[in-house]
Amino acid sequence: MLMKPVTIVTGATGAIGKAIARQMAENGYEVIMICRNAQKAEAARKEIIQTTKNQNVFVEIADLSRLSGIKSLAARMQAPVFSLINNAAATPMSREETADGI
Repeated sequence: MLMKPVTIVTGATGAIGKAIARQMAENGYEVIMICRNAQKAEAARKEIIQTTKNQNVFVEIADLSRLSGIKSLAARMQAPVFSLINNAAATPMSREETADGI
């Protein structure tokens, strides 16, 4: 059976991100979950595999608030990507800068 293309979901350990990753897996996509917390990511991955029976769910750990984390993740990505769902976000109450000054 041919698998659908790869989809990447950021912030996939809870709420909307996990629901999106689960839905994509249910539809037969290979899912790469981009997460910061390895423990939460592995728990979410196992749950998605168990509920969808899709074994093609993978985790990449990355801190997307740092340019070095983004570059490291990009260097690890080998497969052509069908879709990128940028779910991870933050709403600070005051002005903040990343470690890179952004």
